[in-house]
Amino acid sequence: MKAEFAVAEFGRAVGVEQLSLHPLGHVRLGLPEGDWLTLEEVAEELLVSLVVLSPHLAEVALLQALQLCEARMAASDRVFQVGVRGDGLDTCLILVTRLPSEGTSAAQIMRAVEDCVQWVGRWRSMGADSGSGTASWR
Repeated sequence: MKAEFAVAEFGRAVGVEQLSLHPLGHVRLGLPEGDWLTLEEVAEELLVSLVVLSPHLAEVALLQALQLCEARMAASDRVFQVGVRGDGLDTCLILVTRLPSEGTSAAQIMRAVEDCVQWVGRWRSMGADSGSGTASWR
């Protein structure tokens, strides 16, 4: 796994000692309000995913999420993909960005996570969700 060292360094930076990718190439960290961060190495990429609990996600909120993924609406030059999983109380919005596996640093992972958290904060400030848009690790 090419990103293993960077993931371990990222873990130390956020206070999660001995963070490592599962043999299948992924790790999940819980965030406040039941949200979570997933790092997953797939082929030549490290996927950085932020899964946001969004019970009963309204169509307008999903449209707002899609609009925020448009390049001209982006607050950064990072490319995001957005999707939805589940329904009713179990609905989650999934935000994904990609880094190259080889040569990725802990700082690049941290910046990708920060960009994801800021994106969710912008989305929530549009009234799409009632969460805080801040991250702390558990």
